[in-house]
Amino acid sequence: MNLARFESVDRYTKAVELLNGCADCTNAEVKALKVVCLQNMALVHNKYDKYAEAVESSTQALEVNEKSAKAYSIRSKAYKGLREYKKALAD
Repeated sequence: MNLARFESVDRYTKAVELLNGCADCTNAEVKALKVVCLQNMALVHNKYDKYAEAVESSTQALEVNEKSAKAYSIRSKAYKGLREYKKALAD
C-alpha cells in the first residue's frame, strides 16, 4: 500500500469520524464538510486505482448530499475503473 495514500485516507477517515460524533450533525456546515472529506477520500482512492473504495466513499458522500455533482463524477470514474460502464454512465 502506498504510504501517502494510507496517510491521506486515514486523515479523512478521522475527520469523518469526528464529524459523525459532532453534537450538531444536522448543521449544514458540518454536512458540507463531511461531504468534502468523503469526496477527497474517494479522489485519493481513484488516484491509486482503489476503485471499489472510491465507489464506497463517493456513495457515502451522496448519502449526505444527493445533489453533489462532484461525488457523482468521482463515482462515475471509479465505476469506469471497475469496468462497470452502465453504472458509470448512469452517474
